[in-house]
Amino acid sequence: MPGPKILFIAHADAGFPGGNLGEFDFDVRGPHPAGAASALLDAEEPDAVLLDVDDDPAAYDVLLQLHETRRPCRAVVVGRELSADVVREAFFVGVYACLRKPVSAAAIRGALHRAAEGTTVMRRCLDAVGDAHPPRRAPGLDVSELTPRESEILRLLLDGRKTLGMAEALEVTPRTVKFHVANLLRKLGFSSRLALLAKLRRDGAFVPFEAR
Repeated sequence: MPGPKILFIAHADAGFPGGNLGEFDFDVRGPHPAGAASALLDAEEPDAVLLDVDDDPAAYDVLLQLHETRRPCRAVVVGRELSADVVREAFFVGVYACLRKPVSAAAIRGALHRAAEGTTVMRRCLDAVGDAHPPRRAPGLDVSELTPRESEILRLLLDGRKTLGMAEALEVTPRTVKFHVANLLRKLGFSSRLALLAKLRRDGAFVPFEAR
């Protein structure tokens, strides 16, 4: 009986973390580049995603794509350097574990099986990066420069809507939603929607994975 289907997103030359792939009972598809992740998530419908963030600047964009998928993400992130901000945002979008390299075969096997089963990996997010200090709270959002439409987009983000849900609510195209999101992120001083949503969640203003 085949093991869980794992979509492996990594640099083309990346080896499977934890050792020889033959030692694992997984049906691994990849490595695939980060740019192919969005289409593969829908086409493959993997049981879990293994995201190696080393050597590919686009790898971090996959975290937002995981949030936008039809199903909750069920992912494990590995890397040599994982900042506290990256780990907090990863856990926010539903990543089950962040493991810093070098990582053992047992750790990879356990994390991927739990992710595939939908059970939680018992790993505090700050422990994963060795940061014992609580995150600093960002100052309140200054929404005074937002247009009425950008304010609507922000309200929908607060309501847990994803791109398609916002487009349907506003009767516009997803492309138009992305345009307005880019503008409000620039005005609010965030580099990505993921960073904004992570801040909103820390402030208790956002509940992820609403079925909308």
